[in-house]
Amino acid sequence: METYYRLLVIILICIPFALIGQQEKREFSLIQDNKIIGEAIATKTISGVNTTYSDNTSMVIHMIAKINVSYSYDEVYVDGELLKASVLIFVHGHEHTNASTFKSNDFYSFKLDKDTPIKITETIGYSTVQLLFEEPMEVSKVYSAEHGNFQKLEKIGEHMYLKTSVDGHKNTYYYKGGHLQKAEINAGMISLTLLKK
Repeated sequence: METYYRLLVIILICIPFALIGQQEKREFSLIQDNKIIGEAIATKTISGVNTTYSDNTSMVIHMIAKINVSYSYDEVYVDGELLKASVLIFVHGHEHTNASTFKSNDFYSFKLDKDTPIKITETIGYSTVQLLFEEPMEVSKVYSAEHGNFQKLEKIGEHMYLKTSVDGHKNTYYYKGGHLQKAEINAGMISLTLLKK
């Protein structure tokens, strides 16, 4: 009986460490014109066959005036396939974008704000938020949960990848040891650098 209690105590002590080991956290600075304008904090949590990715980004963009922007991405994968995703973007504290993707039987439903949902029949196995974690080896396209489309991804050098959006914006991602170190982001009207802290 004493052995049983010792085993139980060991298990109870080890469980929290096992749970902690299932979560990865990445922190990045956002840089514009050599100045830090914000940060991105991303987490990846594995629980059984489920993997949850989240990215919370906040920044103050300097254009004609200061613009406060915050992004929140949450995505759940089951056995490597997207189950659901949500994206919320706020500008000056007001909702600017509300996008969601849900798997329903053998297709996905993408809804942007109050627009009519769009049907997506391709399997989604890799999305833009995953670029913050895993080097996208053998990946040729990534899903944008914000726009509900697939974006082209190509290897352009040793551990360097170029992502091209549907509207032609190009982002370059740099990895070391399988982890993202830096990304050069072209968001149309502004260009930013995402730099690992």
